[in-house]
Amino acid sequence: MNTKANDIVNKAIQESCSTNKVKDTICNDLFIGRITYKKKWMWQDLDDELAVYISDNNINKIKKQTTDEYVLNNTNENRIVVVLESPHTSEYDLQGKSKGPARGKTGDLFVKYFCELLSNVNIDQKCIYDIILINSIRLQCSLGKNTEFFRDLLWLYYWEDSLTRENLIKRIEELKPNFIINLSTKGSHKHLNNGFNKEFNKKFLKLVGCDSLINLTDNTLQGLVHEELKRFYNLFQGNHPSSWHAKNNRKDFY
Repeated sequence: MNTKANDIVNKAIQESCSTNKVKDTICNDLFIGRITYKKKWMWQDLDDELAVYISDNNINKIKKQTTDEYVLNNTNENRIVVVLESPHTSEYDLQGKSKGPARGKTGDLFVKYFCELLSNVNIDQKCIYDIILINSIRLQCSLGKNTEFFRDLLWLYYWEDSLTRENLIKRIEELKPNFIINLSTKGSHKHLNNGFNKEFNKKFLKLVGCDSLINLTDNTLQGLVHEELKRFYNLFQGNHPSSWHAKNNRKDFY
C-alpha cells in the first residue's frame, strides 16, 4: 500500500480511537447452528440470538460456540464454512464484546434465505451440516462508520499482509469443511474520496499501491478472497447476505 493510502488509514484509526471501543477487538468465528434436509434444507438448530428470526417455534436453540470451542467439543464432521469480509457494528455488543459474524439485519437475512440458495451445492441430503461463519479479517475494518468510508481501505491494509491471509487459511483448515461458500462483499467506498474511484476493482488496487494483489479474474474484494480460497475443493460464492432483501440478489450459490 502506498504512502497516500497508508496515511489515510493511520489518520482514520487515530481519529476513531476515542469513540471506537472495538478497534482492536477480534470478532470470533462462530458455529451458529445446523441444517437438515426434510423435503428441503432447513435449520435444525440455531444459536439463541439468530433463532429469533425463525418462525418455527420447535427449533432447538444452541449455545454459541467459538471455533476453538467447536473444534474441541463437536463430533459432527459435516461442515459448511461461510466466509464474510469483516465485522461491522452489529457484530459487537454495547461493551465492545464480540458477538460473532453476521448479526443484525445481515444475520436476519442470512438465516431467512440461506437454505433456499443451496440448490447448486451438491451436498448429501442424508447428512446434517454444521454452519460456521467466519470473517476473512476479524477486525472491524469499518471503524464503526458507514462501510462506504474506510472499510475497503482498511480491509486492504490488513489483507496485504501475507500473515493475514495465512491466518484465514489456517482457520479453515482447522475446521476441515466439506464446503466453503464465499459471501464476502464485492466492496465499494462512495464516501472515501481522496482521488480514489468508488468501486473496488483493478484501478482501485493500483491507486492504493496494491498491485501485488491484482489477479486475472476478479479484482473485487470478494474476488481477492476467492483467489486465496481456490486451494480448497467444493468452493462456492454468492452475493453478500445484506443484499438478500432484494429478490434479484438472492441467486443460488455458484
